[in-house]
Amino acid sequence: MNTVLEYANVLSALPLFKNTDKTVLVKWLAEHVQAPVEAKKDEDVSSATQRCLGILLQGQLEIHSADNEKNVILRTLNAPAVFGAASLFCEGKPPFSQIKAKSTCSLLFVSLEAVQALLAKDEGFRNAYLSFLSDRVRFLNRKIQCFTAGSAERKLALWLISEDQQTIVLPSAISSLAEMLDLGRASLYRALDKLEGEGLISRSGKTITVISQEKILRKYQ
Repeated sequence: MNTVLEYANVLSALPLFKNTDKTVLVKWLAEHVQAPVEAKKDEDVSSATQRCLGILLQGQLEIHSADNEKNVILRTLNAPAVFGAASLFCEGKPPFSQIKAKSTCSLLFVSLEAVQALLAKDEGFRNAYLSFLSDRVRFLNRKIQCFTAGSAERKLALWLISEDQQTIVLPSAISSLAEMLDLGRASLYRALDKLEGEGLISRSGKTITVISQEKILRKYQ
């Protein structure tokens, strides 16, 4: 992938850019966006995201908490995906998350100035950006709720809902999820068994399928 039109096609499939005028998007990419950066597996790319919008073209990234004393995987991104949009306009130095390549990755980094230029030019992008930020607030509220949820099964249920995906692949080390939810491993496994027994989820190895978000919300919200 090495042409502006190819980049535009990838970006147009993302919610943040899907309503952007294609002609405007192609011109903007040609004027503002540099060549993609390659990252090796396990490479930390956090510093490159400072005051930049990141676009994952190929590969997989893990977003970790910024707390050095309690390293928790917050979410996993599969290409194509956008990251860094929520903190792009923060004044001063924001508390950046740690972003690590889970595989070999190809990334575009777009400067704050370039994003501002597109916001000024295109109403579709401007509205999508506002919608994206609103969704991030909802996502963070759900995360906070699952950390303070009480019982193990309620914490797990609300965490699954906060991921907003039907299929979720658990971290390779189940202890990292247990630590994030402030649960013991045994309590986490019991909660998984209970939700599965209630017909709310199904499991296959590390993969969890959410059968009904609505039923989970009715029971555990």
